[in-house]
Amino acid sequence: MRKTVTILCALFMAIGVNAQIFGPESINMPGTWDGFSNPPTVDALRNPNQSASGDITLITAGTQRYHTTIHCATTGGDVAPGTFTWLFTSGASGNYFGNKWANVTVSMNTIQSYTHQGGTDNSITVTDGKWYTVNFEDIGYTNTNGIFMETSAQPVTLTKVDQTPSTNILPSDSVFIGLKLSAAPSAEEKFYVRYSTDGFATSNLREVTISADSG
Repeated sequence: MRKTVTILCALFMAIGVNAQIFGPESINMPGTWDGFSNPPTVDALRNPNQSASGDITLITAGTQRYHTTIHCATTGGDVAPGTFTWLFTSGASGNYFGNKWANVTVSMNTIQSYTHQGGTDNSITVTDGKWYTVNFEDIGYTNTNGIFMETSAQPVTLTKVDQTPSTNILPSDSVFIGLKLSAAPSAEEKFYVRYSTDGFATSNLREVTISADSG
C-alpha cells in the first residue's frame, strides 16, 4: 500500500462541509472599523464578487471556507488599532445585510460559533502591527464557525514542495518533505505535513522544522 502525503499550513480549520452560501453574494465584514459600510470600503473586508478589488476569497480545498487577512496598523493598515463591533454578512445588492452572523467576542486563535440572524454584533480588539488571518466556515445559512489567528508578520506563502521519494512509496518508507517559503515566517505561523497509509481514511500530522525561509 502506498503512503500519500499532502502539505498543510497551520492556519486552518478541520470542520465538516454541508450546504454553502450563494457564491455571487459571498460574505462581507462590515463594522465600526469603516462606519458599517456594506460592502465595506476596505478590500480585506469585502468580497470580489460585489467589489472588484475585494480580498475575501472562497477556498474549496478541504473544508470550504471564506478567507482573508487583515493588517492592523496606525497608518497604512487595513484597520486601525482598537476595539470594534462588526458582522459577517451575506446578501444581494440592495440587501447586503440580508444574512448576518453575530454574537461573538473574538478570542484569538480559537474556533468560535457564530449565530445566524441573531445575537449582538461581534466584537474584536486588534493590535497595532499585527496581522489577522480569518477563516469562516461555509455551510450555508445557519450557525457556523470562524477563527481569527494573530501573527506578528504577514503570513507567508508556500512557493515549492520537494518530496523524496516521490513515487512507489510504501508505509514502511521514510519520506523527506522540503518546503520553500516566500519569506521567513513569524514565530506564530506553523507548517505541517499531513500523511496517510490508507488513502486518508485516517491520517497524521508532523510539524515542519523551519529555518529562515525553508523547512
